[in-house]
Amino acid sequence: MEDEAVRNFEEALVAFPFILSQILDFLQIRADPLIESNYYLNTLASYREPEGLLLLVRIYLHHSNKIWSDPVILNWLEITTHKVLPRLQSVRKKEMDQWAKKRKQLFTGLPENIARHCLINDLSIPETLVVDAKLNLGECIQINPCPPKASQQGYLELEPTLNKEVSEEMDRPQQSNLNGRNFGLIVSFLRSILPQWILEILCRFIQRFIQ
Repeated sequence: MEDEAVRNFEEALVAFPFILSQILDFLQIRADPLIESNYYLNTLASYREPEGLLLLVRIYLHHSNKIWSDPVILNWLEITTHKVLPRLQSVRKKEMDQWAKKRKQLFTGLPENIARHCLINDLSIPETLVVDAKLNLGECIQINPCPPKASQQGYLELEPTLNKEVSEEMDRPQQSNLNGRNFGLIVSFLRSILPQWILEILCRFIQRFIQ
């Protein structure tokens, strides 16, 4: 298990080496000289990364800071970094160069769901990202960025009689044509927070009402 953790950590540093300095900076821990002397791991490495990727890292650290602040984890992080560092500086260096180019190509711009996630979690978004993506942040928070799966899981169970009616309704060949008709902002909002089976019934009711 330990060997697998070390291998996974090494692969993570090959692809995203600058995250190590981001973690240490987030925890207000000064990196040791071995890390600071490495081109890809030192504090300056973050300044060479796309802003969109740095925003993703901030989101990650926002949700995982309790893990990294654990003294046991921090000790493991230091020991493991020193263990894999020689390989990063030798046999894995070419891969790290390739990943540096990939990151600049893959992590550009600001998807709307990322912007909404930041707004909901009170995380600042660089103004340049907002301008480049031409986003209206006021509109971004109108729809839930994490809609539930199309299932009943996590919702109160229907009464047996009503559950039977729902099942019969869903088995009918009639199509609700959710995507074919634009019911406006309200239904867009409901689509983002309701499971698909409830939304189907609701839209069928609306269609019958307006016909």
